[in-house]
Amino acid sequence: MKVTFEKLVDVICDKKRNLNESDVHGDSTLKDELGLDSLDIVEIVVELEDIFDIIILDESYDTATTVDEFLKGINKPLKGE
Repeated sequence: MKVTFEKLVDVICDKKRNLNESDVHGDSTLKDELGLDSLDIVEIVVELEDIFDIIILDESYDTATTVDEFLKGINKPLKGE
């Protein structure tokens, strides 16, 4: 099952209570614009893994700087899938 943009935005906004869904766009930068640090990102990944019952590898998202890049990375299929 793939993570949707809308669900990712929901999880980000749950994590950063000062953000509204309208504040988060595909080209929003994770750190500068959204204020996410590395711990926030890991917690978001863990929550998405729980929600979607998937495994997200660190290397699939660790170079992402925007929401779109993050979403693309976490939706990469695992080897063998």
